[in-house]
Amino acid sequence: MKKYYFLFLLILLAPAFAEVSECVNNSVSACPSGVALRNLTIVTGAQGATVLSCNADADCVDTGWFKCFKDWDGVGPSSASAGWCNATAITSCYSNGTAYVNNYYFCTTSTAYRQCSSGAWASSDTSCTGNQTCTSGTASPCATSNASSSGSGSGGTGSNATPTPTPTPSTKGSISITSSITDFDLVQEESVIKSLTAKNDGNLTLNNTMITTPLGGLSDSGVTFNISPDKFSNLSVGSSATFILNFSASANATVKSYTVTTEVTSSDAKTSATFVLRILPSNETVENTILPLYDSLKLQLAALKLSVTELEKQGINTTAMKRLLADIEDKLNQTSSNIEKKDYFAAAQLLDSAKALIAELQSSISQAKAPGIDFLLILIIVVVIAGIGAFIYLMWPSEEGFSPQKGWKPEKDDSIVNKILEKIKRKKKPYDGR
Repeated sequence: MKKYYFLFLLILLAPAFAEVSECVNNSVSACPSGVALRNLTIVTGAQGATVLSCNADADCVDTGWFKCFKDWDGVGPSSASAGWCNATAITSCYSNGTAYVNNYYFCTTSTAYRQCSSGAWASSDTSCTGNQTCTSGTASPCATSNASSSGSGSGGTGSNATPTPTPTPSTKGSISITSSITDFDLVQEESVIKSLTAKNDGNLTLNNTMITTPLGGLSDSGVTFNISPDKFSNLSVGSSATFILNFSASANATVKSYTVTTEVTSSDAKTSATFVLRILPSNETVENTILPLYDSLKLQLAALKLSVTELEKQGINTTAMKRLLADIEDKLNQTSSNIEKKDYFAAAQLLDSAKALIAELQSSISQAKAPGIDFLLILIIVVVIAGIGAFIYLMWPSEEGFSPQKGWKPEKDDSIVNKILEKIKRKKKPYDGR
């Protein structure tokens, strides 16, 4: 009786032993890659475990050797399961009973996919960009426009998909300034060093990358500069080029603001950036130019006020001149305030404006005329009258010469000799007794 009882117990427990014997018989510490129990149909046993279908690792026989490989859509061989049991060493992913190798891209829609990573599908879809469509496989899924089947049971690329040519990526040369020169001041007879960095952000190597010279906006400024290095012969994709610029201002550099343009060019791309450079006066310029000019313009303003007052007394309309006087005085007052604050840059700009207004006022005063007789006009009238008189005199007929009534009359000689001869003739004339 005991013999039959033992045989019955052995038959009852046989399915449970079969669940793990596939790995144990290989005499290795872990299930080797490729060992699969998902084809077994044993669903019961002493342990009551499910070999084929599962919703979690605990549903598989011996979780030390097996785990649950879930379908990407959470639906396994039945609606009540999410996946299949298999050896823990397996790195493939499963969908509807089909294994897909590690790093396989499975198209879930025509424009989205999930990637297999160490036996597990990605938790959410990744969408293709632009007008690209998804193609299942181990290559980049969105590199082509192939149509792809999707959903559980698709198992990869659809058999009716029509492949389209893979577009050739266009080459593009592009460069951008990642670190530009910001606004700065430069004192006469001094130097300053600045840097500029440009990056190759295209997809091809750039040749002869350099800063073009001269820099735009520094013409006739009295500012010189040098650039190091002068160029980068080859600038690979993603690489950056840094240029060092050394600016120097001469003693006679014009005190003003300059908007400077730095243009970076290469064989296939170019870009540019701007900054403001202010030339400040040196101490020598302040003492020898700015302060003396301010004193000189004040004296000129006082003299111009007197001239405008004198013209007003003569009846000249001085409204516009007075406006200029007010503008000049305002500029000089502002200049005085900036000199007190030692803002000699602003003072120099105001003095230039005041000097231009003074020149305009001096021109207006020189063109002004007092009311009264216009002697030039009188002189012109006298000359015209004299000319008319001379013309009439020349055209007036004389007593000598030919006359239609009397004929030709000889010209009368009124000389002294002729008068004496006439007297002698009268004395010799005989007396006729009358």
